[in-house]
Amino acid sequence: MDRTPCVVHNLQLVVHMVHEGASVKRILDKARSIVNLFRKSSIATQKLLEHCGLILLNDCLTHWSSTFNMIARLLKLKESVCQIANMGWDGLLPSEWQKLTSLHDLLLPFAEHTKTLQSDTMSMALAVSALFDLLSHLEDFKQKTLATKTLPQLHR
Repeated sequence: MDRTPCVVHNLQLVVHMVHEGASVKRILDKARSIVNLFRKSSIATQKLLEHCGLILLNDCLTHWSSTFNMIARLLKLKESVCQIANMGWDGLLPSEWQKLTSLHDLLLPFAEHTKTLQSDTMSMALAVSALFDLLSHLEDFKQKTLATKTLPQLHR
């Protein structure tokens, strides 16, 4: 009998492949830098809490979808982050915000399916439908370099 690998673990391996791309690595490093500046500054954190009642999230490579959650929160708080980052910090350029948005859009279905598939009620039917949905999603992004790299890995 063949061993069936963990579907969620395999999804996260595909997502981590996206992080390895040079352009993605640069934008994620810059996003992490901004998040770390905010998290280390009590003044910036307080201002952010006053503006929107939320703080930025760090990512942790061992926690599934944490990079997606960091990107989503950063995009959600974009206006407040830009206002507060005018304290002399190096912020993201408009083109970098756009790349971060594209990365968010690419990773969104992976995060949603990861959340669904890691539950106790996960079944093989859910896993198969999730994989077909992800394949369809990646086909939509096929013109983009990131999705072209991940699509063959998802077929495994």
